[in-house]
Amino acid sequence: MNILRTLIRPMIAAPFIADGVDAVRRPKAHTKKMQPYAPLLRRCGLSYVADNPVLATRVTGVATIVAGSLLAVGKFPRTSAAVLTAISIPTSVIQTSAEKTTADKISSGIHRGALTGAMVLAALDRQGEPSVAWRASNWMNRQRILAAAKWNSLRDSAESELDVARSNVSALLG
Repeated sequence: MNILRTLIRPMIAAPFIADGVDAVRRPKAHTKKMQPYAPLLRRCGLSYVADNPVLATRVTGVATIVAGSLLAVGKFPRTSAAVLTAISIPTSVIQTSAEKTTADKISSGIHRGALTGAMVLAALDRQGEPSVAWRASNWMNRQRILAAAKWNSLRDSAESELDVARSNVSALLG
């Protein structure tokens, strides 16, 4: 399965890297799509983003390039995928709503939704390793089993010692 991850990660990272490069090189095209959301950004306390859309677009582009590149080469894949997911959700909404025709909106929504879904899966992929919660639960179960075994061993040893003591007392008294 590792060879599949090695091949698939660059494939799902490539569109994000390409979008990031485009955002850095041509931020004006991206900021036009963002303009209708400026009042919403201000209401959400992101007035700096609304007032500096070119800078925000370039910073987002660089973050997308870095996270996509890290995912493509397999470095910090879950973190990189989580960053790409966080970036892709608002970007997908903005890009999809900027499409002119309903057919283009549907196509863009499906495309971007699929890529976001792929990032969610990549962010959750533990490469066959169990989760921390499972490992903790499994460790607790093993500790209970070991404690029960130790308790049974101590009980058996105590019963054996008690039998020896009884036979010694019986021999002395009897």
